[in-house]
Amino acid sequence: MQDLDDLYDKLHHTKMMGIEYTGNTVLDMHKGLRAEAQGVQKGWKVGEVNGTAMPVDEVFIHGFLGKIKEKDEPITVKFKLPDGSDKDLTFESYVTRADLKGALASARHLSVDAPAPPVAYTKAVEAAKRRGSLLD
Repeated sequence: MQDLDDLYDKLHHTKMMGIEYTGNTVLDMHKGLRAEAQGVQKGWKVGEVNGTAMPVDEVFIHGFLGKIKEKDEPITVKFKLPDGSDKDLTFESYVTRADLKGALASARHLSVDAPAPPVAYTKAVEAAKRRGSLLD
């Protein structure tokens, strides 16, 4: 499955929201990822994730987010802004390597030649792009 892993990386897909933080304070955003596209700003604080209050602990927050991503559920973050207001942003579900492997295996099973991009895989990528969870 090394070819699939290489293809996955070439698609620049990531499960990262694109936020760098220390404690619970946003330090920076990764260029081209979801947080930047949704307008997250330096200095914002992660207050809640899916309704659960977050401590000032990036290790805890990172682990909490990871568990939600594994379930492929949307993530809603309530940010505390420097002016004291709150801003809720939702990061939709993600396409995982397991999704791509399943699509590829299914396509190989149904096709005779399979050198062309499998239809199931192509459809999965198109659906992910429409949801905004796969980066170009």
